[in-house]
Amino acid sequence: MKKLFTVMLVLALALSLAACGGKDAADETEPEEIIEDETAEEEEEEQPAEMPQQLVGSWQPDPERGGLAAASLLEIGADGAVSFFLGGGYDGEGQITMEEGKAVAHTVSYVEGVEYSFVLTPEEENGEPCVKMDFDGNTFYWKAARAAEQDPAPSPAYVEEDFTACLDDIGKYVQLGTPAAFRSAVEQAANLMDWASTSHMTPSDVIAAFNAKFATLDNEGKSTFLMQLEQVDGAYKQLQTEGQEELLAEAGVRDCGYPWADADFSGIEALMTAAGHR
Repeated sequence: MKKLFTVMLVLALALSLAACGGKDAADETEPEEIIEDETAEEEEEEQPAEMPQQLVGSWQPDPERGGLAAASLLEIGADGAVSFFLGGGYDGEGQITMEEGKAVAHTVSYVEGVEYSFVLTPEEENGEPCVKMDFDGNTFYWKAARAAEQDPAPSPAYVEEDFTACLDDIGKYVQLGTPAAFRSAVEQAANLMDWASTSHMTPSDVIAAFNAKFATLDNEGKSTFLMQLEQVDGAYKQLQTEGQEELLAEAGVRDCGYPWADADFSGIEALMTAAGHR
C-alpha cells in the first residue's frame, strides 16, 4: 500500500510539471513578426548626373548677347574636358563636374597656374544652340562655332612681317626676374612703337596674328610670353611720357622714333587686349 501511494505521488508530480511546462512554452511563443518592406520606403539612390551633351562642341563668343571681348574658341569634349582662350588672363584648360545639377568647369589658367571655376548651361536662342557662362558674377554667351561657317568667309588677316618680328623678339629677348629685365622690355617696347607708328594692320588683324602665335606655344610658353608682354606694356606706357631719353639710352636704344608724336598706337592696344592686359 505504501508502495502504491509513492507511485501515485510521482505520477501526480509529473503531470503537474508537464502542465507548468506547457504553459511556459505557450507564454514564450513570440508574436508573429511584421516584416516591413523597407525597399518600398527607401528612396532609390540617385545616380550621378551626367554632363549635358548639348555642351559638347566648339563655341565662339556671341557679341550680340554679351560675348567676351578678345576671345577665340571654347572647346568642350564629350568627356567634359574644357580648353579655352578668353583673354583677360583667364585662358587655360580644365574639367567639367556636375554639382547640384549644374555643369561646373574647374580650370587652371596658363598664367601662373591660377584656378578658376564657372558654370556652363546649354540654352537655345532663336532655335540655335548656345552656352551661357556664369563667371565671377558676370554672364557671357557663346554660340556654336559652326554657325560662323554659314556667313561669308572673312578676309584673311593682314599680317606685317615687322609685327611678326616684334612678337618673336619679345619672346626671345625680354628677360624676366633679372636686374636687366626692364631694360630689355624698354628696347622691345621701342621696336613695337616704331612698328605701330607706321603700321596698316587693323586691331582685328593684330588679335588674329597674336592668337595664331599664342596657339603654337605650350602651357609654359604661354605663361612666359604673357608675362613678357606685361613687362613690355609697362615700358610702353612709360615711353609715352616726356623725358625718357635717358631710359632709352640705358636700354641701348640709339635709333627710334621717340617721342612718336601723334602716332596711332591702336595696334599695341589691341595686342595688349588680346594678351589680357587691358
